This record gives sequence, C-alpha cells and structure tokens, in this order.
Amino acid sequence: MKKKIFIVILLLFLFGGTAFGSYIYFQTQEWDEKIYSGISVMDVDLSGLTSDEARTKLIDAFENRILEKELTIKLEDKEYVLTYEELEARFNIDKTVENAIAFGKDLSVLEKYKIKDKNNEINFKMEFDYNSNVIDEVVSEMKSRYDQEPINSEIRMVKSGQFYVSPEQIGKELDDVRLREQVISNINADFEQASITIDAPVIITNPEIREATLKSIDTKVAEATTAFKTSGEGRSANVILATDTLNKTLLMPGEYFSFNEVVGERSVERGYKTSKVIINNELVDGTGGGVCQVSTTLYHAVMKMGLGFVERMNHTLPSSYSELGQDATVAWDYLDYKFVNTLDYPIFIEGYTKDKEIFINMYSNSSVIDGEYVMVSNVVEVLEPTVKKIEDPELYVGEEVVVKKPITGYIVEVYREHRKNGRVLKKEFISKDRYQVVNGETKIGTKPKEENSETAKSGI
Repeated sequence: MKKKIFIVILLLFLFGGTAFGSYIYFQTQEWDEKIYSGISVMDVDLSGLTSDEARTKLIDAFENRILEKELTIKLEDKEYVLTYEELEARFNIDKTVENAIAFGKDLSVLEKYKIKDKNNEINFKMEFDYNSNVIDEVVSEMKSRYDQEPINSEIRMVKSGQFYVSPEQIGKELDDVRLREQVISNINADFEQASITIDAPVIITNPEIREATLKSIDTKVAEATTAFKTSGEGRSANVILATDTLNKTLLMPGEYFSFNEVVGERSVERGYKTSKVIINNELVDGTGGGVCQVSTTLYHAVMKMGLGFVERMNHTLPSSYSELGQDATVAWDYLDYKFVNTLDYPIFIEGYTKDKEIFINMYSNSSVIDGEYVMVSNVVEVLEPTVKKIEDPELYVGEEVVVKKPITGYIVEVYREHRKNGRVLKKEFISKDRYQVVNGETKIGTKPKEENSETAKSGI
C-alpha cells in the first residue's frame, strides 16, 4: 500500500504538481469507502455514508414498511390478499449499497476529486426480490375456483309442440397471464402506499346457443307424412330407427344439415336390417333399405317451409311413397341429402312413426309462416319399356315366366308454388329428374304339350 502511494506521489511530482497532486490524492482517498455526495437510493440520501451506515439507513427506511404492505386482488365479489411477508418480499440492500459505493470509483484521481462532494443527483432503484412461486400458487387457485366453460342453452320437447328451454351459462376465465404481470408490476410500485388493489382481468365467452334464441321456436311451421304400411319387418325396423335418430335435431340459423351425418351409417352394428334397396336399377337385398323414405319425408317438410337444398338426388326408379320428382335418395358412402337453414330463427325437427306412418314436423318462429309452399310435378316425357321374348324349351307352349319386370321411365320437371289467400304469388323451378326405363324380359315356352298326359300319368 505504501509503495502504491509513493508511486502516485512520484507521478504527480513528475507532472509538475507535487503539493497539489498530493492534496488531491489524499482528498479522494478519504472517499474510497464512502458514498459520493448527491447519491440517493429511492430518494433516501446516502451522501458521505459508509457501507454499514448506508445499510442501516436503508433498513430503517424500507425493510419494516415492506413487511407491512399488502396487495389485494379483487375478482368479482371475492378478494384475495397477498402480504409482502407471504411473498417473502425483500429489498436487496447489500447489492444496492455496493452499487452506491462503487459509483465513480473507477474514475481517475482528478475526476474523483471533481465529483466527490458535488451534488451528483444520482438516485438508485433498489433491487427487489420475492418468491414468485407464491404468486403462481395464488393465481392458480383463483383460476381453478373461478373458471367455467360456456354452456349452451338446450331445447327439449316436453310433448309434441311444447318445449322447455334451459338457460345458458356464460363462460368465464381468469386471464392468469395478465394477472401475474399486474401483480409483479404492482409489487414494485410505490412503496409509500401501504395497500394496493388490483382488479383481476377476466375473459368472458358467450355460449354459441342462447336461451332467447331457442325460445323463438314457438310454432309448427311445416309437416309431412308418408306411409309404409306394406313394408316388411326389416324395412319397417329401418324406417323407425332412422326416424328416431333424426328426431330432436336442432338446426341454428345458417347451419347446414346433412342426413348422413345426423342419421349415421346404416349398418348391422347400429341395428339396421336387411331389406330391398335399389342398385343398378334393380331391387336387391341390402342393409338399411327403407331409409330413403325417411329422407324423402324430411325433404317434403323442408320444401314446405320454403327452404331449398344443397344436395338432393332422386331415385333411379319411381317410389311408391312419393310423387315423381319429389323424392330424395340417400346412400351412406356417396349420396346425401343436405340443406341449410336460411331463416333468421332456429329449426327444431320432430320425427316419429305411428301405425306405419312417418311424421316429420318442423318447428320455428311463427313469423316465418307466409302462406303455403306446394310442390308440383309435371311429366315431360314417358319412357316406355320394351319386353324381350326369350324362347325356353323347358316351358310348355303357352307358358310364360317374367324374368325382369318392365318399368316405365319418366322425365319430370318439378316446380314449387308459393300460395297465399288462394293466389299463386310465385312459381319457381326446383329440379328436372329422370327415372330410368327398365326393359323387361319374359321366357316363352316352346315345348309341345302331350295330349291326355295328365290322364296317362294318373292311370285313369
């Protein structure tokens, strides 16, 4: 140390300022362990203090007051209080004093002399420590108690034409990310303020289906019926199952309806039976036969509401339960019946069977009723089948066996009339459908009949 002092004095002497240089050096040396003038920590003046003196002054100024502070988080009608003691909140006084002492100490002797006792106007912020895990635990607990998912209002048919609508539940979510940011920000806020209150940020999510919307369903606006009285056990079971699955379908404004999506796959596993279906213009056994009658009945009801369709196809052969051009065939893997609810109100579909009849009722708001919509089919062309005669030597002359029944084909144009008070307000083109002609085949016997053959056989 003495060697260092000697070297400094020697250098000052060599530069022509022996006495003055010595004075400057010793003056600045006195401040090596002190804080220069004008140095404060959070407005507490530490000028001329040693490390221990500065530490004591800062503890007196802040430490006890910090432990008495509390932070209140308001979440609707509940309050959650966080004390700084629970947060294990502490100022890093030692680090702050170290920074205050170090200020200006890396300057030259002359520069130190210039700043040692002038008002430097330096105000340090104290480093602040707390246990962030405590914040995480409190916020997580608040979130677990507060958050709730939005729940849609639901409609239930109490009995035909009468509904019960449940209230919706608004979704609420505590914005835990923002709340943590606010808590941390306020922990370091004005330390003169004994209590801080934060309004917890929340995110509100409205359910997609509201009670008021569903309560707008107040009237039957269309209905359709078809009979399946001649259907066998398998086909009848399929019709009943598909109708039951369709029942209670709710369609919101703008929502698309897909028959295949709603009714689902027609499979043995889902309870569908074997019955006749049309494949390649022929009636053959297949799983789910009869379901097309349900889609057709629904099509009738929808068209009576004045709605259109997105996807609809007629059968290749005429159907006994529908006028020409007014059927809607479906097949699970490639044919669907689709429409969209273009009304300003939801639609509730009721479907049931009784005495081998299908009943489809459409409910919505009474304001959508505006007269009636009637489908009209016009046969444009009749496609007559031919019958091919095939000689059969195994049949006797005069005997005939129908191999393939001939089926007449048709080309049909379908229109829909909007009628009101006995007047047609509008007539719109709906579709042009073709039903395939099926040519017949009949075997004709060529085998000669033996006279008295029956008598000879009987031995009379």
